[in-house]
Amino acid sequence: MSEGGWRRFCLVGIGGHARNRLIPALVANGQEIAGLVSSKPASALPDAPVFPDVAVAVAGLPPETAFIIASPPSAHSAQAEIILRAGRDLIVEKPSFVTRAEAESAAAIADSNGAVLVEGFMNRYTRTHRRFLGDCANIGLSSIEATFTIPAAPPGTFRSDPAICASNLYDMTSYFLAALLDSGLSLDAIDIVSVDRPGIPDREQLRISGRAGAVPVTATIGIDDVYANRLTLAAVDGATMSYSPFFFGRAGPRTVIVAKGSAVSEQMIDDDNGFEAMLAIPRDQWLADQAARMDRMITLTAALERMGRSLLRFRTGD
Repeated sequence: MSEGGWRRFCLVGIGGHARNRLIPALVANGQEIAGLVSSKPASALPDAPVFPDVAVAVAGLPPETAFIIASPPSAHSAQAEIILRAGRDLIVEKPSFVTRAEAESAAAIADSNGAVLVEGFMNRYTRTHRRFLGDCANIGLSSIEATFTIPAAPPGTFRSDPAICASNLYDMTSYFLAALLDSGLSLDAIDIVSVDRPGIPDREQLRISGRAGAVPVTATIGIDDVYANRLTLAAVDGATMSYSPFFFGRAGPRTVIVAKGSAVSEQMIDDDNGFEAMLAIPRDQWLADQAARMDRMITLTAALERMGRSLLRFRTGD
């Protein structure tokens, strides 16, 4: 674990994501799981104290304990406010907030109380993402295209909720929009242009299109018959670079296919575990770039809120 990283965490919500991604990453880093906040204590880890709600956990855990919120997005704002007002450091699973007002409020509370606030896009901390950012800066972008589809939403999660904040817009499209922001592009002229099977949570698929500044972008995101996780850059000289899987945080191989004319090469990246890397970043490093991160978080949340209104129109036919 990086020197200066958090040593002790409390997990808020212990569903499949926390169990299968976050807890193993904390264990691999040698970080302590000091507490759990869960409405289902029988399913909690036996070696960590279980708290019935966030306020009780904040009061009962040492001040150096950082928190990770892994509950449904609709619960994030109220839980984050309690944690941040206590001056506790916090990672909130993506997307952190549902509305721009929630994101702005959380950022202001963190700033006034000297707390770290992180939006938990784990894939930002991988070699593949760093390669993507370098390519964006160097190739002369002419377009970006992404396909991110899964055969079915995970059962028994918030994703079966018909609310817009539980949709594939917030759950999956947020990855694509965050990548555009990370590469310095604008989200203002990007929107949903069509929806397949609108309003059916376990079947909805979104098509996104527009311009990120001067760069045309398109994406197909949501439920399809096959799994696809690919982002492709096109350069002004005709070259393309395709990364797969791109929106991904676990350790393992990634493929980068570079093509120009008839020349095609396949490059492999033996990637890190993005969850472990994110959780091990030193606190001082988080504080150093917090203002820029909060700007991106607020911009992303505002775009999701705006596009959420578009999704609602597709669902209602208005």
